[in-house]
Amino acid sequence: MPFTPRERIVEVVERIRAGIETMRVSGIGITVSMGIGHFDGKDIDLSYKDLIQRADEALYAAKRKGKNRIEVFV
Repeated sequence: MPFTPRERIVEVVERIRAGIETMRVSGIGITVSMGIGHFDGKDIDLSYKDLIQRADEALYAAKRKGKNRIEVFV
């Protein structure tokens, strides 16, 4: 079954997160939290500013839930 656009975005971002997690700087591991502001095409009045705000809210939700994770704005 093919991925939905949202599932595809999450898959790509998860691969980026996992790749960063394997890196080390001066022997210290790196982790990253990411927030995704998803546009499903239904809210035609959504501005770029709104989309960035959604991503920012999702990012802080990821950090509150334990860091080193991805959250999608719902």
